[in-house]
Amino acid sequence: MHTIRIYNDNLNLAVDGSMEQACNTDKTCFISGYDSLSNWNTLVQSDGWKLFIMQLKKASTYKKLKEMKNKTFLIALLLIGSLFNSCDSDHLEHQDKFEISQKTWLDFKESSNDSYKYTVTSSSWIGFSWETTITVENGIVIQRNFEYTSTEGISTDIQEDEFQWTETDSEIGTHENGAEPITLNEIYNKAQNDWLMERNNTTTYLETENNGMISICGYVDNQCADDCFIGVSIKKIESL
Repeated sequence: MHTIRIYNDNLNLAVDGSMEQACNTDKTCFISGYDSLSNWNTLVQSDGWKLFIMQLKKASTYKKLKEMKNKTFLIALLLIGSLFNSCDSDHLEHQDKFEISQKTWLDFKESSNDSYKYTVTSSSWIGFSWETTITVENGIVIQRNFEYTSTEGISTDIQEDEFQWTETDSEIGTHENGAEPITLNEIYNKAQNDWLMERNNTTTYLETENNGMISICGYVDNQCADDCFIGVSIKKIESL
């Protein structure tokens, strides 16, 4: 069995004698019954040649359809991406206020070389309250301090060394109580992707009393009775 090369409109097309395959996407086609080009006129006037042309057109059409499909898939991905971006930005409570505060944070982050400390406060409806101070240096949490500011109603089972403690290095995050050891950058990410998202049957809060940066951010389920706030309350933010 021989392979015949036919040059037509600058295309190098291989004609094989097997006809076991259709045309490939690179416009390589297969025709049975022709082992040489000894009789060109007979070939081009034959049913085999007509089949070859038909298969070439099919291959060309398939290639165009494949290219169109790839382009359509790419456009679909871009549309889906824009939809998710839209979801991130168009379904926030207090969106304008948040965007202004986020810009203020980014300015502070740059001016402080991403080195600062901030204090998170929390309390229980029973009466006890506490503070956690997170220290960040060059964008990395390097210390976490915790202390109870009021012990009214607190459990008698709490050990004395749990009333006040300091974590550094590998110790950070080892205590169960206290605010999460995260950066302000992560605070703003949580605000945008969780705390300020529109929800049914909730009340959402955003205050920016720390020179334009977040002081309160979160939400409360309207059907919840006690200790229902999900978010963060920041007492102060200071550069190092």
